[in-house]
Amino acid sequence: MRRRFSLFTALVVLILAGASAAIALTSGVRWWTPVPLEGPIADAGWVGRTRAWFTARGFYPPESDAAGHSFSWTRAHAEITVPEIDRSRAYRVGFHLTAGRGPDVPPPPQMVVSVDGAPRLRADTTNDPRTFIVDVPPASGHTLAVAIDLSNTFTPGPNDRRALGVTIDDVTIAPATGAFSPTWRVVMLAALAAMCLTLAALACGFGPWWALAMGVIAGVAHAWLLAFDAAFLGGFPDYLIRVSAGAAVIGLFVGAIRWWKPAASGSSEWGIAAGLVLVPSAVKLAFFGHARVLIGDAIFQIHRAEQVHAGHYFFTSITPRPFLEFPYAIALYVNAMPFWRWFPADLDQVWLLRALSLSADALVGLAIYFALRVAWSNRWAPLLFAGLWPFARAPLATLCTSNLTNLYGQGVFGVALGLVGWMAARRRAPWWSVSAVALLLAVAVLSHFSTLSVGVPLVALVVVVLAIAGASAERRLAAWIAAALVAAMVVSYAAYYSHFTTVYRTTIARVVSGEGGGEARSMAAPASIKFERWRHDVSLDFGGLAIVTAFAGACWIAVRRPRDGLTLVLAGWAATWILFSALGIFTAVEMRTNLAAAPLVAALAAFALGSLGESSRAGTGVAVLVTGVLVWDGFAQWMHCLTG
Repeated sequence: MRRRFSLFTALVVLILAGASAAIALTSGVRWWTPVPLEGPIADAGWVGRTRAWFTARGFYPPESDAAGHSFSWTRAHAEITVPEIDRSRAYRVGFHLTAGRGPDVPPPPQMVVSVDGAPRLRADTTNDPRTFIVDVPPASGHTLAVAIDLSNTFTPGPNDRRALGVTIDDVTIAPATGAFSPTWRVVMLAALAAMCLTLAALACGFGPWWALAMGVIAGVAHAWLLAFDAAFLGGFPDYLIRVSAGAAVIGLFVGAIRWWKPAASGSSEWGIAAGLVLVPSAVKLAFFGHARVLIGDAIFQIHRAEQVHAGHYFFTSITPRPFLEFPYAIALYVNAMPFWRWFPADLDQVWLLRALSLSADALVGLAIYFALRVAWSNRWAPLLFAGLWPFARAPLATLCTSNLTNLYGQGVFGVALGLVGWMAARRRAPWWSVSAVALLLAVAVLSHFSTLSVGVPLVALVVVVLAIAGASAERRLAAWIAAALVAAMVVSYAAYYSHFTTVYRTTIARVVSGEGGGEARSMAAPASIKFERWRHDVSLDFGGLAIVTAFAGACWIAVRRPRDGLTLVLAGWAATWILFSALGIFTAVEMRTNLAAAPLVAALAAFALGSLGESSRAGTGVAVLVTGVLVWDGFAQWMHCLTG
């Protein structure tokens, strides 16, 4: 009887989560989606955004004019396709375009605009900007295709052999009457996506109403994403359900492990921690699959991955002035290769690399949770870490700008450090854990040179702290960690870094020479300028509230648990961040230590909040408030990557 009631309750919760997502979507589309939708085909430059409500073919990469407005040249034939539109209604589609022809090229072309293959407009284009409106009649189905065919093209010159048609500044669409509305298929997909994440939460061990709350929040976030730039008209709904279904499968896998081994590493609530990482990470992956998210350096990453796919493995990269050259490691690309053929389009490959990087980063939340849970008697602090980690600002900024090799390497490295912390908390070093640490460290340092430059000294300093300040168990552990580090270094050097001896000599010579020391934007700028730069980066990567809370946690740990194994690991971690920060201020050697320190800051903040929460009712209220602000602050960074 109890099982039937439990299954019935779960079914009710799933239905309520799906219904809330459906309601949020239909109302959100009505109130959040502007009429008409208008904008360029795509955004030029580093942002590289495309449009969410249609896909485009027959257009050259976007460019920008003197005012910064993006425009796109067409080929002789170009078309936009709206995959998920309610064709029972009439629409109006507009193109703001110009022929862009000079005196020595063919005259402006004649244009035929077709809807679903049938000509709907014939007109002459001109060199003066003009908007052409096409009426789209009601039809069956849910797909709209609008094509432009031009009578002639021209080639700009010997250095630009493109066959150019006309330039389109903006494309618009609006219903003939009323507001937009999603198709029933999209509404159902949104509901199913929310139900999948709710199922994941239930499988991870959340109670029904907590799971419902997570599903409703995720459903509202999905609804906003679908309404933003009318993504409900494009291919985003199918992407959303794939991500959510994948999260549900992972949640069920976690549930199966919980059934098989309820208390992993002495923690009976580890499934809750997994859910706190899994559900927000799935929503984050949905954010970074939206067409309007910042592209950043993702295309550069794709080009490097394509070269790896073609059999080229050794690359270097250059810093800003004084132009220090360093090896550009490739573990992320190598690990992506088994799936590469499944993602033929550039933007699909961007998603693959982002998904791998985000997955590695998400595992940090669970790996360090286990270390904290074994070491700390307060169960709330480790759970708070798991809940805060998906909203950490430094990894999010790295994901946003698409420095994906660094994020992936730091994620793998964070998992290794979580395992080191777990061993330190247990004061034991099983052979399998030492082997896993060696493997993870090797993959991490083969992912990015910054992970090598910061990670190796970090682990070495942790070894030193354990050996000097620890008891006999910690000293034995230090020896095993040192052995794992040496093994990882030998493997990574032999496999990759041994090929760059000349690069190292040149880089060291430039660092010693002090080249670029008088320039404010140089990595060798005066210390006063670099201190201000460091202070700005710390504030940006962590946030003032997180820094204050982490400092309070560090002081609290120093008083209450000064000689614990995990405390010694955290002390070595903190010392590394301090030393590299000083190195970056006073020398030209700047490393991404803030990214490496992000789990440390989150762990210290979680300890402070967990300890405060168990102290009194007032402390619980303050802890809940601060946690909410930290989560919202991180979520605001997600939004910035999509809208900023």
